[in-house]
Amino acid sequence: MSAVTLHRNDPARNMWRYYRLDVQPDLFGQWCFIREWGRTGSSGQTRIIPYPTPTEAEAALARQRCAKERRCTDSHAALPGRLAGGRHARRHPTRLGQTRRNYPE
Repeated sequence: MSAVTLHRNDPARNMWRYYRLDVQPDLFGQWCFIREWGRTGSSGQTRIIPYPTPTEAEAALARQRCAKERRCTDSHAALPGRLAGGRHARRHPTRLGQTRRNYPE
């Protein structure tokens, strides 16, 4: 299987990310699922997870790819039942445009 590279770019949020997934054999007869991620243009981080068979490693790659593609295509706009400020909006009222003085206690 060839490597898969996903990009998530949002100039409005100054977000330039990449996520690379690959399956490669190692020197010990195992198959490694390799994940690399970070800001575009940087070396980023790498995680290598060994699997005994290529089928298991490719299944892990498929699961991770599906999860990342789902996240990359999701809209980050306010959805019904979700605050516009994201998951931290309830704890940080200033992220919703309110100051601490006029925030209801």
